[in-house]
Amino acid sequence: MFRRCVLFAMTLLLAALHSIQPAAAQAPRRWLADTELIGPAKSIGPTNIVATGNGITEMKLLDSSTGWAVSYHGVLRFDGRFWRPERENFTGPRNVNAVDASSASNVWVVGFDYYSGPPFASTSRYDGSRWIWYNEFVRRDGSTGPIAGSLTDVVTIGNTAWAIGHAFDQNAQGFYDSQRPLVLFFDGTAWHDRTPGEWREGELLKLSMVSATEGWAIGNFGPANNRRPAIMHLEDGAWTQEALPALPEPTAARPALVGNHQITMVSATEGWATLVAYPGSRQFCPTGRLLRYSNGAWMLTPGEAHNFQPVVLGLLPGTNRGWASLIGCPALDNHPPAQRTRFDSGTFTPDTSGGSAIVPTTYAILSEDVQWASGDGRPMRFSAESLPSDRVTGSQPGGRYFPETGHSIAGPFRQYYESHGLELGDRGTSDRESLALFGYPLTETFTEMNPDTGELFMTQYFERARMEYHPNNPEPYKVLLGRLGASSLIARDDTLVRSPEANLPPDPGCDLFVETGYTLCPPLKAFWQNNGGLAVYGYPINAARDETSRTDGQTYLTQWFERERLEYHPELRGTAYEVLLGLLGAEELRVRGYIQ
Repeated sequence: MFRRCVLFAMTLLLAALHSIQPAAAQAPRRWLADTELIGPAKSIGPTNIVATGNGITEMKLLDSSTGWAVSYHGVLRFDGRFWRPERENFTGPRNVNAVDASSASNVWVVGFDYYSGPPFASTSRYDGSRWIWYNEFVRRDGSTGPIAGSLTDVVTIGNTAWAIGHAFDQNAQGFYDSQRPLVLFFDGTAWHDRTPGEWREGELLKLSMVSATEGWAIGNFGPANNRRPAIMHLEDGAWTQEALPALPEPTAARPALVGNHQITMVSATEGWATLVAYPGSRQFCPTGRLLRYSNGAWMLTPGEAHNFQPVVLGLLPGTNRGWASLIGCPALDNHPPAQRTRFDSGTFTPDTSGGSAIVPTTYAILSEDVQWASGDGRPMRFSAESLPSDRVTGSQPGGRYFPETGHSIAGPFRQYYESHGLELGDRGTSDRESLALFGYPLTETFTEMNPDTGELFMTQYFERARMEYHPNNPEPYKVLLGRLGASSLIARDDTLVRSPEANLPPDPGCDLFVETGYTLCPPLKAFWQNNGGLAVYGYPINAARDETSRTDGQTYLTQWFERERLEYHPELRGTAYEVLLGLLGAEELRVRGYIQ
């Protein structure tokens, strides 16, 4: 059995590499996105949270085949192509915020643990073979124990490390009330609180070190109702506050609530800082400011683009160029859209390289040739690689070619495709019935990471589905349809929550699925039952609702399932096409930059 599975995988791979010739030359470099990992691993069941996106927040590359990332669900490890979750090996903070590494055997992540009461700062170090958890620190008074608070960034240099965040101090009654900045230093053995005593209120957010003894931290200082951005400079063991230029308020009528900032030092004499200010009302968009450090002073840079949107920078090491993301604002109908741009010494040039339209929220730039990022929780790579969605001129051995899209199906995927379809009244399973269920193939077979488990499977995309080959499954479950509905809905709504209606009797004519707590009702119920049911569509993962179609802009009654999206078209009532399937496969590939 194992040998047959291996031979199948090898056949598919060799066919893709040798028997099929691309119809076009290699593409120019452009940003491409992968699937977003979904957590927790068991994502459907009688729990409060059904599934959430991975939400990568920071990435760090050591070389072209080694790197780390942190996300809502923990730590991910880079193997040169894929970012894999460290679900079984990681021991450390329950909530991780930042990662840094000086070598493959010296990796730090920082964050906080939360049980009851206030959160507590927490760190973990990977020594090349295991994670070592640190949740006790040498406090400023010389005692050792936990520190109430959270760590937001970490930088490791050699065997030492610096971490920053905020701490909560206890008052005379023993309650944790005031929030102060927090600076921790790891001397190779233990973490020590090195926060200056005069820092009484505020927080530190990002840290950039140029040596073991010099660096800059950015944050917000002052009382909670009047905090302002601050940049602190560490030199020879002493912290001093940098002078900042006058920063205009985002609105004249309301004070600003300062937000998340970023700092990136190119050297001890050059650097960049991005500031974000949120107005005191959700009716206004946050304002971005870009500062440049040169000749020992911080200055506001000229230009208008960054004065309206928060800015995220990703620079080539040791240079003033790279990438910048202008983050859009959803508060207003006429808000400026998010935009990915090239960055050169304060100049923003819109990126027209094509590929994924996702705008990164974090970058990991190692060199001109090795560039990664993450946006909408998805890992992204800047690459000129050929894609499985590139049209081909021939078929795989024993395959069936579709000239409409320039792709073929073969082996178990062809068998599955031709044996399943919508019920249109034809004898057996006709070509038009298979086409109605799956659509045309949009890729050749290729290896892809399963979003739910992090495992690699041979995969093929169709207009309405993703097929996965699971070699260890018994027949007839070796070919499964991927949970495109779940991953696509999470990309839109962030979280799938189990319905509280699970314990209520369903309305007459409706079926209740206790696994997710949602009901399936007419007019979608009959279609679901008559055209594959649970095996093809999976459980309902939201309630039926009116949605605007991204295909034609019209509004239809829509319900999402684990593997598909059903749309009710009353204008086609009485025909076989009264209920239509969403083009989830095409939508997924288009978002990732695989098709236009």
